[in-house]
Amino acid sequence: MGNNDVKLVKKSLRRGGINWEPPYPQGEDEVSMKAHVTFMKTECRKRNVDKGKLRSRMGLTFPHRRRFINEKRALAEIKEEYPALFTREEVRHE
Repeated sequence: MGNNDVKLVKKSLRRGGINWEPPYPQGEDEVSMKAHVTFMKTECRKRNVDKGKLRSRMGLTFPHRRRFINEKRALAEIKEEYPALFTREEVRHE
């Protein structure tokens, strides 16, 4: 390798480490994540919440949630963005 060659170094995790910011699922991006979050906020305001759809969207938005929480947001801000995260079912699931 010459001096001008770029070497990509994969940041390795220490033994027992966790990938704190996993990549988005295939086919998902920032725009689709915001759409999922908006859906979940709307769904949480309903009297009869579709728990299956909510759980599915929570699974899809996991990487987005991790990034959001890793930004050291206030608990009130997290609850405003992800109200489903504070339901009994999701607390048990998470």
